[in-house]
Amino acid sequence: MISRRQFVMRSSGTLMAAGTPLAGLTGCSPMQSREHSVDSGVSEKQWQEIGEVQQFLLPSEQHSPGAKDVNAQAYLLWVVTDPDFDEQDRQFIPQGLISLQALSQTLFQRPFNQLNDKEKETALREFEKSTEGYAWITTLLNYLLEALLTDPIYGGNPDQVGWKWLDHTPGFPRPSVKYTQL
Repeated sequence: MISRRQFVMRSSGTLMAAGTPLAGLTGCSPMQSREHSVDSGVSEKQWQEIGEVQQFLLPSEQHSPGAKDVNAQAYLLWVVTDPDFDEQDRQFIPQGLISLQALSQTLFQRPFNQLNDKEKETALREFEKSTEGYAWITTLLNYLLEALLTDPIYGGNPDQVGWKWLDHTPGFPRPSVKYTQL
């Protein structure tokens, strides 16, 4: 077993080497408003369920932030409502959740959010065996890492909680508030 810190550090290095942006917004510019007008394609109930999956993937612990602490759910909502976000990717988020919910029903006759931790682990491990499931979980993990590592100006990593946990000092110059609206 490796620690959460080792996991994040190794994951970040692997993803960065693959060219995946982690510390910024995919398809977003700091010049754009925080208020996006594009419909996310995800219902309020589905956003709550996505938040529960995120929290399971990156739980809060005594000395480390979790998905809620890094504002991952709101960050993901902001990213997918960006007008420049790829429409196919925007549809992928709810489709993956629907598939996970169907699998949870098949395995346990209950939706994911009603499963205990062991059942959630089983459902996600089974889901990741499919191409869609693996891609969906990877996508959520990528956005969790972005929320953990992004400059707080973009809505994730409030109060630099992720940076403090990783003992990270951001580069300069940092983005300016005058170019974003939170």
